[in-house]
Amino acid sequence: MTKKTYCPRGLDREFEHYYALHRCLWAPASPHRIFNLCFKHVFPAYRNRMSPEQFLATIYRTLGIPGDKPAGLFHSFDPEKYKGQLPLEAHFVNLFKWKLKGNLGRVLRRATDRSRRGDQEKFVARTEIGLQKVETRFSQHNVKAVESLPEALSLLEGDERRVIQSTYWGGGSTRKIGLELRMDHKTVERRRDAALAKLQRFYEAGAA
Repeated sequence: MTKKTYCPRGLDREFEHYYALHRCLWAPASPHRIFNLCFKHVFPAYRNRMSPEQFLATIYRTLGIPGDKPAGLFHSFDPEKYKGQLPLEAHFVNLFKWKLKGNLGRVLRRATDRSRRGDQEKFVARTEIGLQKVETRFSQHNVKAVESLPEALSLLEGDERRVIQSTYWGGGSTRKIGLELRMDHKTVERRRDAALAKLQRFYEAGAA
C-alpha cells in the first residue's frame, strides 16, 4: 500500500523548478527522490504543527537558497569530507534528511518560544545545581550554588563536563552534541544523566 502524500497539488511542480535551477552535482538527479522522502516519510510527523508551504520553505533552506546564511547543502556539501562507504548520492540524501529534521526542530522551537515570552515557568531550569537562566533573579542560595559551580564541575570526568557545558551553556541537542563530541546521542544522554547525578550529590552534601 502506497503511503499517503500530504502535499497540495502544485507544490511538486514548484519544487521541480527550484531543484532544476539550484541542484548541485552530488544531489540525486531526479527531484522526486527528495520530494517523496520529505512529504511521504517526514512531513506526516509535522503536519499538525505546520502547513505544507512552511514545510517546503524549510526544505528550500535546508537544500540551499543562493545568498542564504548558513549555506544550504547545495552550496556547502563537500564530498572530500566524506570517508564512509555509501555512494555519495545516498550520503547526500541521508545528510539532507538529518539536517532537515534539525531545521524543522529549530523552526518549531522558535514558534513555541515566541508563545512563551514572559512565562519563566515554562522553561526548564536546574536551580538546585546552579543551572538556570541568567535573567532569573538570584536568591542567596542560588548565588552560592553558582559560585561553587566550578568546584562542582571539577568533579566530573572530561566527557561529562563537556556534555553539561554544551547542554546548559551551548543549548545543543543531544544529537548535535554527539556529533561535536563524536559519540552516539544515547551515550550523550548517559553522560548527562551521570553528570547531573554527581552534581546533585555535591549540592545535597553542601546543603546538609
